[in-house]
Amino acid sequence: MIRNLHAFILRCRAGWIEAQIESGEALLIDHRARLQNCYAKLRKIKAKEAMVTPAATLLEQALRRK
Repeated sequence: MIRNLHAFILRCRAGWIEAQIESGEALLIDHRARLQNCYAKLRKIKAKEAMVTPAATLLEQALRRK
């Protein structure tokens, strides 16, 4: 009886952990997609900013970074 109860508890814990893993994998996929979307938006914004900013200012900023 105790052995059966122990086996049942272990199966329940394993099921719960498997559900957590599946949830975590789904979250990782979602977050990766959101991150890629944010990078794409940032690239677009920086490109638009570069079109508006004078070339001399961009050159100064580039020289300061190095």
